[in-house]
Amino acid sequence: MKIRNLVVAIAVTCISSGCLNSQYDYYFDRPRPVLEESEMYWSELELAAGHLSLSGKIEKIDPRISVSWTEGIEYAQIIGEVTLDEGQDPDFLRVIFSSDRVEWVGTDGLDYEAYEYEDDCLEEGYHCDAVIPAEGVSGVFETTHGNYSAVVNTHCSTALTDYEYRVSAYVIDFSGKGLVHVSDTATIDIICEQI
Repeated sequence: MKIRNLVVAIAVTCISSGCLNSQYDYYFDRPRPVLEESEMYWSELELAAGHLSLSGKIEKIDPRISVSWTEGIEYAQIIGEVTLDEGQDPDFLRVIFSSDRVEWVGTDGLDYEAYEYEDDCLEEGYHCDAVIPAEGVSGVFETTHGNYSAVVNTHCSTALTDYEYRVSAYVIDFSGKGLVHVSDTATIDIICEQI
C-alpha cells in the first residue's frame, strides 16, 4: 500500500516534469523561455510547508519533516502565499517552483528503488530517472477572500542520514506579450529527519 503511494507520487512528478518523455540531459539542457524582468516587482511571495485541503483551508506545518523506514516516504506541500497589487489578475500569474535536490528512481519493470546518486542506481542495473522534489508550476488561486496561493507537492524519502533541500519560487506574469518575472525569489529549507 505505501509502496503504491510512492509509485503514484513518482509517476505524477515524472509526468509533470517531463522525465518520462525525455532523457535527463535533454530535459535539463533544453532552452528555457526568456523571462523579462519587471522594472518594479509588484507581487510578493512567501513560502511555507503545509497541506491544502479540498475546501481551500491551508494547514501550515513545520518544515522539519519526519520520515520513518516503515512508511518510506512522507508527503507535504509547499504553499506559496502571493500578495498582489490592486487590480492585478491572478488568472495570468504562475508560480515557478524548484529545489536543489535530485533523487534517482530506478526500475526494472517489476520493482523500483530510490537513490541519492545516479551511479548507485545504475550499478543496480536499473533504468534510472531523475526526480526533483517540489519542482513544478502552479496557478495562483484565491484560497479565502482576498488571499491568494500557489501549491506544489514535495516529499521526504527514507535515507541513511537526515538531509535537507532548499525550495525556491518566483511569480511570473503572462498577461502581456511575454513572460515577466514580477516577484523576488522566495526560499524555504525542508529538513528531512529519519526516525
